Amino acid sequence: MDIPHAFVALGLHVQATLAEAKAAYRSLAMHWHPDVNTSPDAEARMKTINVAYGLVTAQLARREQAASGARPPPAAPRPAADTAGTGTANGFSEFDWRAGFTATAGAGQRQDTPVQRTVSVSLFEAAFGCVKRVKGSASDGWTLYVRIHPGSCDGAEIAQADIRIYASVQAVPRAFKLSVQIEKHPLFLLDQNRLSVSVPMSIWRWTLGGAFTVPTLEGTARVILPPRASVVVFKNQGWPHFRQAHLRYPLYVSPRRIYPASLSDEDQRLLQALDAGARLPEIAGWRHSMQAWAESYAAQGQGHW
Repeated sequence: MDIPHAFVALGLHVQATLAEAKAAYRSLAMHWHPDVNTSPDAEARMKTINVAYGLVTAQLARREQAASGARPPPAAPRPAADTAGTGTANGFSEFDWRAGFTATAGAGQRQDTPVQRTVSVSLFEAAFGCVKRVKGSASDGWTLYVRIHPGSCDGAEIAQADIRIYASVQAVPRAFKLSVQIEKHPLFLLDQNRLSVSVPMSIWRWTLGGAFTVPTLEGTARVILPPRASVVVFKNQGWPHFRQAHLRYPLYVSPRRIYPASLSDEDQRLLQALDAGARLPEIAGWRHSMQAWAESYAAQGQGHW
């Protein structure tokens, strides 16, 4: 391919600027790159576009250098005809579809500083896995598709292999650093891989114990809570192992005792009757000790009760 045909392949006039060449290439790459175009001739067309862009930018760079009076750079080597259809193997070392403009690019290239983002997912998306779309701002011009593996924990860093980038050529940052952010759930509490649920119950029900319906990741289940229990371990119903959703950690069920804010007259009479008839060794021992202390104190004449 010669220089005039290279300009024609990019749809440019021979007096085009370097910025116009980059804009034309970006538009063509977004349409013809095999990652986004499944037509049979997409790879061959992208190869032609890459070769043309390499020749045009080299020509324009020499033109600009000559206009400024500086020594022109050497001509770009002609790419081999049988190289791959995308990436740097085409003799076009400036652009890579995944990484954007490399360190050999000219002015205006992106810095090699990772773009940091958190990917917000629901508790169930993190538990069973999903694919999330992350969009940059209107000025960024990129979109990510991120794979969240089953059993991902809050704050976990997402591997680069699980990030797929779609963007215009100049918009693609060099790297992304993504982490998982799990949204709070009204029923479950997740602390790394420890999944727990707190069951509110009256102090009377907590004292009695019994069967309770509790939420799980796959619906509801009946759990027997012993009287005055602090926590019950529900095996194989908790958070999935990472990338192994069929394996589960335990679910921890903890009663949350609720005390009444006020009592009716009937409730008070009932509780007074229960208290009077209660036979609790701890309270009986306390009363006996207090009686002995009061008698001893009074006998010494050192106080009045």
